[in-house]
Amino acid sequence: MICRARNRKERRVPREDEGFSLIEMLAVLVILSLIGWLSLSLNPLRGGGRSLELSARELSGALRNVRRQAIAGNRIETVEFDVNSRAYATANDRRRKLPAGVGLDITTANTARTGPSTVRLRFYPDGSSTGGRVVLRDRQRRIAIEIDWLTGAIEMTPGV
Repeated sequence: MICRARNRKERRVPREDEGFSLIEMLAVLVILSLIGWLSLSLNPLRGGGRSLELSARELSGALRNVRRQAIAGNRIETVEFDVNSRAYATANDRRRKLPAGVGLDITTANTARTGPSTVRLRFYPDGSSTGGRVVLRDRQRRIAIEIDWLTGAIEMTPGV
């Protein structure tokens, strides 16, 4: 067996074909992230019920946010719904329209009605609310978002 001893001061000269450069690695990461972003942004094309679920999660998140703002700011906060145009808006946010094919039904107290097709849900500083039920639906499914009037808690129930 032949063994070569190296001098500690002797340095190995790297060959040009070893490994990848930092720029090559970054280019690959950028391309992979773009592919991932595109596949996630085209989400409604993958499944019919995905836009319904995403809309329900987004709406329940917005309702929870408004409730938190009412408690933290010690003031009444509102969410206004327009059933005919299938849209909703908070005081601090822009108006959001539900995707095509997603319908909107609201059941709440008569005092929350502000017009023939508009409803304003209120969240109070103590955490309570006007309460109600918001149902998002498409052709096959329904998702209910329950707003408890006493606690202001928001709960999503699929398949209602």
